[in-house]
Amino acid sequence: MKGQEMEKEQLIRELIICQERINEMEKLRNQEKRTLRQAVETFESLFEFSPDALIVV
Repeated sequence: MKGQEMEKEQLIRELIICQERINEMEKLRNQEKRTLRQAVETFESLFEFSPDALIVV
């Protein structure tokens, strides 16, 4: 019986650790999306409002 209780506690600890890792990865993914969106907006503005013709090679 005690062994099953230990297994249950270990599983709960592992579940908590996994949930924390998922939360951290979701935060990183959201940060990456914001960074990418900002970069796209910057380059779109650069091309859109540039008074000179730009050539992409």
